[in-house]
Amino acid sequence: MLLKSIASWGGVVIVSGIWIAVSHTGFPAVSSQIVIAAVLLGVCGFLVMTLSVLYGVTRMPVHRSAVILLFELVIGAISALLLTDEVVLLREWLGGSMIVTAAYLAARIHAQDDNG
Repeated sequence: MLLKSIASWGGVVIVSGIWIAVSHTGFPAVSSQIVIAAVLLGVCGFLVMTLSVLYGVTRMPVHRSAVILLFELVIGAISALLLTDEVVLLREWLGGSMIVTAAYLAARIHAQDDNG
């Protein structure tokens, strides 16, 4: 689990650093208090999230964890729809419905296996 965590955190830092260098956007001018609060929130939130996901995913079957991780896309799209002016296209609704259907079928198959 330690190696997975390091790879996840390192990947975020590397990709973010490359994006900042390539996009030439720089950092916004904000107070040091906001920077410290954002870093603490980001580190603590990312730490808790990563460890929680890795702990759960390593203790469940692959087919179930794959559906759960894909379900994050559905939640992200719904959040973007509700919290911003995002427009969800038909193909995105279809993709989301396919993920939800896969989650339902995986849960149903697992329930049938448990019941005999």
